Amino acid sequence: MRTKQKPKEKPITTEPCAVPGCPEPGEFKAPKSRYNTNEYQYLCLEHVREFNQAWDYFDGWSRKEIEDFMDGAAHGHRPTWSLSNRVSGSQPLFTSEKLRDSFYHMLGEKPPKGFHKKAPTLPAKQLEAFAILDLEPGMDFPAIKAQYKKLVKKHHPDVNKGNKESEETFKRITAAYTILTKTYGPHDEK
Repeated sequence: MRTKQKPKEKPITTEPCAVPGCPEPGEFKAPKSRYNTNEYQYLCLEHVREFNQAWDYFDGWSRKEIEDFMDGAAHGHRPTWSLSNRVSGSQPLFTSEKLRDSFYHMLGEKPPKGFHKKAPTLPAKQLEAFAILDLEPGMDFPAIKAQYKKLVKKHHPDVNKGNKESEETFKRITAAYTILTKTYGPHDEK
């Protein structure tokens, strides 16, 4: 049978507050400066609150310096190299196909049929039209038509009287449908 352990009491420091003239004990750690966050000073509750409110790590930095710091934070401010540039002989070590195959292998599954087929490259206007209709590129015409009808009902000017944004969206939807109909729509041969 286990016995409950008493919660550990917070150790009381005998360090005085680092603020000159303060008689309170320094119970809270605070970094000495933004340039050396591994060295601490001990402050009382009142002074640590003041310290926290005034703390601005980026004080004096330009917008560009802050943005560069934020970009570097994504990888721990360490140098990185593109995986696609790493080669073994003349073959790249990492390709999207190799990574997908490894993923399916790890799961103990086989990739779906046609998984490695490259999607046909479509003209930019068609890709944009699919995006406007919120569809995956290459959808068949019945799916395009169904999505078009759904969006037209939602954004039609008669339904949204006076709503300029909805009217503009309706125009974009109609233009996108026209572009896709030319390629994917039924073609009557005369």
